Amino acid sequence: MKNSTYTSLRYIGIALLALMLAGLAGWYLFLRERTADVEAGAAARGFGSGIPAFTGALGSTLTNLLSGFAIEPADSTREGAQAPRLWRVNPTPVAGMGFSATSSTVYFMERSTGYIFEANPETSRIERLTNTLIPKVYTARFSPQGAVAAHAENDRKAVMAFSGTFERATTTGEFAPLRTTPLGANVHAAIPTEDELLITLVADESGSVLSRAALEAAAAERLFSSFMRRWSVHALPDSRIFLAEPAASGVPGNAYELRDGALRPVARGVAGLTILPHPTQDALLIGSDSGTALTLSVRLSPEATLLSLPVRTLPEKCVWARESLVAYCAVPRVVPAPNFIDAWYRGAAHTSDAWWRIDASAGTAELLYSPEAELGFGVDVEHPVIDTTGSYIAFVNSRDKSAWLFRVAE
Repeated sequence: MKNSTYTSLRYIGIALLALMLAGLAGWYLFLRERTADVEAGAAARGFGSGIPAFTGALGSTLTNLLSGFAIEPADSTREGAQAPRLWRVNPTPVAGMGFSATSSTVYFMERSTGYIFEANPETSRIERLTNTLIPKVYTARFSPQGAVAAHAENDRKAVMAFSGTFERATTTGEFAPLRTTPLGANVHAAIPTEDELLITLVADESGSVLSRAALEAAAAERLFSSFMRRWSVHALPDSRIFLAEPAASGVPGNAYELRDGALRPVARGVAGLTILPHPTQDALLIGSDSGTALTLSVRLSPEATLLSLPVRTLPEKCVWARESLVAYCAVPRVVPAPNFIDAWYRGAAHTSDAWWRIDASAGTAELLYSPEAELGFGVDVEHPVIDTTGSYIAFVNSRDKSAWLFRVAE
């Protein structure tokens, strides 16, 4: 009886031990599987990878994004060869672009980091120049010497303006600090000029003040003051300054040239008025948005008759050749919808543009290049700038704020 009971208890103990071992084995396998899943997920999210170096040929944001997926940037294989006629210089958003004074090299500032780069279309080489991190840069304008004026959001989510200069590093692979000068929160426009001056428009509740100062200087010369808070400012290489009232579809606007502290009218009562003065001559492109249609005209001198041009676009999508009466305009392939300027300024409307050559003296237009027809995609041109030789036009694609370069001659 006792032996029977002992034997039964032993078998029960062995069975319980076997069950416990089986449970532990199952639990081990379960944990191992879950650990593998967690590690795989962590690896997919980048855990365990190296800290981004913020270096590379095509810009820190793009390079670090691609390096996380072990992808070599496609453009990096092109270095050493001439860029294509329409070159996407930087796929990630930029704040602005500007050409060097001595070559067709173009500067651009990355929107997410504030780093300044230069791109050479003759060799397709892109090089980072500065190492000062400035996140959330919204706008940037360059002088031909590389000075920059920009607007960026600070840690209190206020948009502040600043100017910046740098000296190029002499050692390959090294970057230069960007020496910045705060300009304040009420600076509506900041334009660095060819003669190393800075034009600023400061606006508050009482109106606006236009001033001129040397870069990095504290004192400024007041040029003009107005009860109006907003102006579109055009500061030209020959020191002329033009001011235009903010444009709105169907709303009459006026534009002026600033001379000796006084405003001389150059266009009056034009619906949806925008202008583009010639950098060295008296010619003036005048655009109108009546609310239902766009028109583009040119006046070769203050006394000349207004000449209608055979393209429908904004002067803001055009650039003048420096030493001739030729303008290059990005013209929408499809007629924009009514009230286009209002929607375009808000980012609610985009165009697919083609580049046209405008002979202002003859009033004629010639199609040069259509990205949509040639390459199968559209670009919405904003903030175009042209180099001193008239060979290249740099612009920002309003659709995604990417940087582009167009070679005028085929």
